[in-house]
Amino acid sequence: SPMGLQVKRLNDTVNQLKAQLDKLESHQPMQYQHKKTTLVRMSSEPHGDVYGDSQLGKQHIKDILEDVSDITDNWENLGMALGLHDTTLMKIKKESGGNVDECKRRIITAWIDQQDMVQKTCPPSWKGLAAVIRGKLVNNYRLATEIAEKHDVIGFDRSQSISYT
Repeated sequence: SPMGLQVKRLNDTVNQLKAQLDKLESHQPMQYQHKKTTLVRMSSEPHGDVYGDSQLGKQHIKDILEDVSDITDNWENLGMALGLHDTTLMKIKKESGGNVDECKRRIITAWIDQQDMVQKTCPPSWKGLAAVIRGKLVNNYRLATEIAEKHDVIGFDRSQSISYT
């Protein structure tokens, strides 16, 4: 079948690339050898050693806010999905006077600072952000895919619903 043929071609290409990578790595001095990156499903290995998993810090807040600028009405769901408690979200809403942009800035800052349940729910990474936006609470497939592609997240499975919870 045409689909089967496409899959076979893709597998052949992957195997050729793996062989080239092995060849390149065998020519590198030992101390420069890089660990091979494996493609994983986000749901099976949420904190795996995969590109897109490196921890985000305060220097990323501006970029994150630009990436989530489309999220307006459901910013509270975003906060919950990132692992912030309801009491934290209510406090943020009150202190921000309900200003959505200010609420989002405070949510992202709290996420980066790993307040509440963030460490257990979704440690700060591009991969985690994409997964949360894709998940049931925020449910924005398009935006999640844009973030994953923009930040070169490997292992972002576009065919499967993903959640850190």
